[in-house]
Amino acid sequence: VSRYPDKVALSDGVDSLTFSEIVRKAQALGSALLEKGISGQAVAVLADKHPDTVCAFWGALYAGCFYFCIEPEMPDLRILSAVEKTRAKAVICRKKTLDRARILSGRAEILCFEELSEHAADTEALRRIREQHIDQSPAYIVFTSGSTGEPKGVCASHRSVIDYCDALCKTLGFDENTVFGNQAPLY
Repeated sequence: VSRYPDKVALSDGVDSLTFSEIVRKAQALGSALLEKGISGQAVAVLADKHPDTVCAFWGALYAGCFYFCIEPEMPDLRILSAVEKTRAKAVICRKKTLDRARILSGRAEILCFEELSEHAADTEALRRIREQHIDQSPAYIVFTSGSTGEPKGVCASHRSVIDYCDALCKTLGFDENTVFGNQAPLY
């Protein structure tokens, strides 16, 4: 962000975000979550494959939360199970997926990304949250299919993400000019 604030960081071929836009939106979202009293908890992200979804992940992290993905195509019972198992207080979705998020009414607060990303950033509150985190704090949960048919969540810490990224950078030898394509789901 400090070296290339205006460089495109994410694109889905239609919409793009620069590094500075990602940080601005994520800090706004994190601040909105903090204002709602949501910190240090699970946050579900109803994740269509759009650059804003990554901002939602980072916004949850800025608020001191950990996130997990829900794909709109997932069966209702799987979505409900993940939200209940994590005791998620909020589900972040884009306007496009708001109708799909309504199956969670009463189980978690449904928050619209477009509204949250316009919130004023409280950089002081975000700084305090960041200072409280340790490398073993949870970052996200990935739900596996589970051998019993019941989804099971696996939690990744900030340290495991950092170690993975360091190893990937070293192994692949990429730099600021490398462009990655993604065929896989965002989770």
